[in-house]
Amino acid sequence: MRLYVLKSIKLKKAGRVFDVSPGAIVEIEKPEKAKTLINSGHVRPLLSPDIAGKLQAARIFSKILDEEVWIATHPEALFLVPEGAIVYLPEEIRNLKGATPEEIRTIHKIKVELGGKLIAVKQKGEG
Repeated sequence: MRLYVLKSIKLKKAGRVFDVSPGAIVEIEKPEKAKTLINSGHVRPLLSPDIAGKLQAARIFSKILDEEVWIATHPEALFLVPEGAIVYLPEEIRNLKGATPEEIRTIHKIKVELGGKLIAVKQKGEG
């Protein structure tokens, strides 16, 4: 199950313990462990169990962009989006974390103009 981290947690994988910060997205295979973290308020499911893993696309109104855009759950879901519509994939949205509204609007304008896909956003001072 894919989960969005709300409070710092420690996860064990391959014998190592990792600190996971709020805002991260994690995958937890064992339902009982996921349920424990959900019930404690440390994480929330990204999708409800009945729709997890299904290809989906949604049209939303972005207050930051002041326009409608599409969000697709996976590149294979792009066929659900009308031709010519602006669409963002989950990794594109995650790459915008920490960007200001003005930076998001600028990136969006470039995406619209070039019909491209957002790969990464670098902040000032990053290499």
